[in-house]
Amino acid sequence: NRWVALKIQKSRGEACERELLWYSFLQVYPHPHVLGMQDYFPVVNGKTVMLQTVHELCASSLWNVFKVERDGLEAGCLRQHMTDIVSGVGHMHRHQLVHGDLSMTNLLVDLQGRIKVSDFGSAFTALSLLGTVSDFSTGYVRAPECVLSSTARLFCSIDSWAIGVVFFCL
Repeated sequence: NRWVALKIQKSRGEACERELLWYSFLQVYPHPHVLGMQDYFPVVNGKTVMLQTVHELCASSLWNVFKVERDGLEAGCLRQHMTDIVSGVGHMHRHQLVHGDLSMTNLLVDLQGRIKVSDFGSAFTALSLLGTVSDFSTGYVRAPECVLSSTARLFCSIDSWAIGVVFFCL
């Protein structure tokens, strides 16, 4: 007896499967500042696969809050948001999971005003050797190692860089 959000996305092949894998992982290792998946439903229509995931309902993204609060967030609220983000990402890193695309649009604000890390389509395990890094991270939060090299070992540091950029923007 509670409100939920339904996310519907066309299968982007590997990214969709990766997101489902990480949400399943996070069901086993939940955290109050990481958006958990409550259920999922793959819908196949010919060659098209739609993935429907059920999540707790969040009020907005941090990006939308940022656009409304033109004069900046109140210090206590900003401090709480920063703590929530570091707590959620730290939980992921303790389990060797790198988000890979932390940005204000992937940080949701729940109905109590707390931050939830979301959107795991770019997530990967720490120390993975990836062929191209251009697939990871939104442009304005992209870490230098992602910009300067087309092949690199990606570590949790790319999330740390993105957190720093988000904090600077706030």
